[in-house]
Amino acid sequence: MGISLVRYLNKEAKATWGTLEGETVRPLSRQFATLAELLNANQWEQEGATIPGNGLEFLSPVTAPCQIICQGKNYLDHIIETGVKPKNKDFNLLFTKADSSLNAPNAPVQRPPQVKLLDYELELGLVIKKPITQATTITPEMLPDYIAGFVMANDVSARDVQVPQRQWLKGKSFRTFCPVGPILYLPTREEFSQLLNLELHLTVNGETRQKANTKQLMHQPAE
Repeated sequence: MGISLVRYLNKEAKATWGTLEGETVRPLSRQFATLAELLNANQWEQEGATIPGNGLEFLSPVTAPCQIICQGKNYLDHIIETGVKPKNKDFNLLFTKADSSLNAPNAPVQRPPQVKLLDYELELGLVIKKPITQATTITPEMLPDYIAGFVMANDVSARDVQVPQRQWLKGKSFRTFCPVGPILYLPTREEFSQLLNLELHLTVNGETRQKANTKQLMHQPAE
């Protein structure tokens, strides 16, 4: 089994790293200011008693500074919904979100006064642990060397900014527009084989709005 990493506010209202074990959290013995520092240290020793998870305020396990690079129109069903023929999408559509948009998983999304059309998109996030400083060919077998873990994210968009102004970065980067977490799952090397068979579901007020499987990805993680 891998590690279910979480970040939460402790009794002193300080951001704290811990591991989720069932419905309880055990804090790490050493704390770090950012996720990058924690991954670089690679220290997972725990200390103290477990804490009930249902009483904690979870934070985003992904921390700034970081790069948020996204793939657009990458699920087969979503491509069809937008009216694009899959055979006509022969490129990997990439865009970015500012890291100032990072938000806790259960925190409110703040709609700017000028924005009227908010939209949501459930995404599977991959946290990269190894610097890529030049053009690199990565095979599926190499993914465990580059990816630290998987995390759920909500790609919130102001469509009435993004579409008419043709500004994806602006329309997707307002503060709070990227809720992430609560769990960053750090898989074992063997568990990477499940990456292309993960079920993703998003509900709004109990109604299913999104349902997909990662095997529908047109451009897969190694790409």
